[in-house]
Amino acid sequence: FVCALALTAPAFAQSNEALSALDESLSALIAGHPTPGMALVIVEDGEIVLQKGYGLRSIDPPLPMTDQTILSPGSLSKNLTALGVLRLVEQGTLDLNAPISQIAPQVKLDNPFDTPVTLAMLLEHSAGLEGSNFAEYAFSQPGFSPADYAARLARRVTVSWPPGYFFSYANGGHTFAALAIEKACGCSYDSFMQREILTPLGMVDSSFLIADIDQARLSNSYDTDGKTPAARWRMAIRPSGALLSTIADLGKLVQFYATRGRDYPGFVSPELLKRMEDSATTATSRIGLIEGTYGLGNFGSFAGPGYIVHGHAGSTEGFRTWLAYDPDTARGYAFVLNARAGLRGQLVKQLGNYMTRDYPPVQPMPTVEDKRLTQIRGWYEPITHDMLLRRWMWRVAGAVKLTPSVDRLTVDPIVPTQATTHLLAVGGGKLRRENRPIPTAAIVDGPAGEPVLVDGDAYQPVNGFIAVGRFYGLCAALVVAGLASLHGSVSLPRRMLSGTPQHAALRLRAGLFFAGASLLLLLGVFIQK
Repeated sequence: FVCALALTAPAFAQSNEALSALDESLSALIAGHPTPGMALVIVEDGEIVLQKGYGLRSIDPPLPMTDQTILSPGSLSKNLTALGVLRLVEQGTLDLNAPISQIAPQVKLDNPFDTPVTLAMLLEHSAGLEGSNFAEYAFSQPGFSPADYAARLARRVTVSWPPGYFFSYANGGHTFAALAIEKACGCSYDSFMQREILTPLGMVDSSFLIADIDQARLSNSYDTDGKTPAARWRMAIRPSGALLSTIADLGKLVQFYATRGRDYPGFVSPELLKRMEDSATTATSRIGLIEGTYGLGNFGSFAGPGYIVHGHAGSTEGFRTWLAYDPDTARGYAFVLNARAGLRGQLVKQLGNYMTRDYPPVQPMPTVEDKRLTQIRGWYEPITHDMLLRRWMWRVAGAVKLTPSVDRLTVDPIVPTQATTHLLAVGGGKLRRENRPIPTAAIVDGPAGEPVLVDGDAYQPVNGFIAVGRFYGLCAALVVAGLASLHGSVSLPRRMLSGTPQHAALRLRAGLFFAGASLLLLLGVFIQK
């Protein structure tokens, strides 16, 4: 025992030293950044080793951020909603592969395809649904139920491409899944989540209803300048984003996931928690590209030198959240920032490096020749953007030119200022970026058998003349419309003050007409489902 203690003591000392250095670095980072405050928890070997607040939860009056401050983790709510579904799957009252129309007939999907939308597809964002629309963002009513959402804001939802093919983030999917929870338990979503998820996990200061939390401990949130208060959004899609929680409670969630429910026997099996981490309803999952994709309210992201960790992020009301864990080492972390000031990416990198600080080097998968590359050449356009009303712009400005060689795919964006990237073939249609050791993209068969590139978004073939013509036509239309509008706005008051001759009036009217006509033409040609 004495020998073992002597051997492990240096490791403990190094770990404590690294944690202290991280703590000091984070304190300095928050103090020197516009973000007023952050709450953080770190888990090692399934135990919490750091849990604290940095900076302020309120600027005026100045109040400190603590581990008991109540925050809004945003879309981390989806992860808990998915966990609620898995709890019912564990109990045998829900089936991930059942069509949502059978579980909850109130969900009315305009689905022109033969494949039904299943509960798993909703949780994996592979159902082909729109992300959120302006009506949802404009809506503000506390306590809006999943049934209210289906009846009032989502009376008819379009399925834009065959379900079970491509990932596209859709807030409504998890709200429909919450309706499935209500049908299965015969109770309200909020009572079920409180009774079956939050209370058993010890998340005593958490709720999806703002009326149920101690609002005296609620953090303010701020805009990008870190000073302007952000308005609180009383969202219609509460199961997708309305969770309120403390970092102390989120630490218990990290512990649960990092240990795969070790201390909660019978709650949700380790097998189901593993299923939660991996996509199973997309074209990429069918060729074996699973790690790093979106599972059941749970996605993989890279940490350190290229390891995959699991978890979820969140963005709402000026709050920015990230939760990540590694079940192989029982490590993890979660943080919530209370401003939209652009610090999250830097923190994810720093905490990911800390989390994987003593992991062995990741050996990149070797590049190989792949005949599938010969099937994909020319111009491609993205087809899976999450908001219908701006998808047309995404397709026009997001087009890429693909040039294959024997072992790699060169991707040239149509926007000249964007950098060229190279995807390296690792076999079976799978590709990895030059700075990643494992596959991050793939060539798959689309719904009609056509080759499709999946690299975050899904890209389908498009005629090169159309792709280039649309983009530069859009640029020209915007320039002409802008100049015409500028001309009209400048000349109109000048002519009004000096007296407007007939020929000047004609020029003015022509300029304004051309501006309006250009914009109408732009909308008429490019807005499409």
